[in-house]
Amino acid sequence: MANNFKSFSWILAVVLNYLTCGIYSMVMWWIMSSNNNKQAEYYGVKKCIHFGWSVLLGCVTCGIFPIVWMFLFNKQQVAIAKAAGAKVTPTENSFLLGILMFVPFYSFYVLCTNYNRTIAAGNEMATGNVASVQ
Repeated sequence: MANNFKSFSWILAVVLNYLTCGIYSMVMWWIMSSNNNKQAEYYGVKKCIHFGWSVLLGCVTCGIFPIVWMFLFNKQQVAIAKAAGAKVTPTENSFLLGILMFVPFYSFYVLCTNYNRTIAAGNEMATGNVASVQ
């Protein structure tokens, strides 16, 4: 699947998140959610709820659902990575991953790194280079 998906630096995301009072991260998650669902459809992986719905449900659940969304989003990334042959971080242990998402900046690191690796793997497969993306 050849794509022109934008990759994201987690450090830049954290800095811009603070400078824009959270607006940058919302735009980033929106883009990542849309692109991940496109890749999920291509690889036959179950789509994750879009980030836009997560924000709306976050208003109803007092901010809990966006945290759940990050967990679901990472599970989707792991499934896409397996289908694309990419190695992603960190763990298969869902409970541990859920706990680690509360560590400051860790969710930015995990989600941005996994996202970048899955889009790179999609590009590698489209160009015929089937080497595993690290």
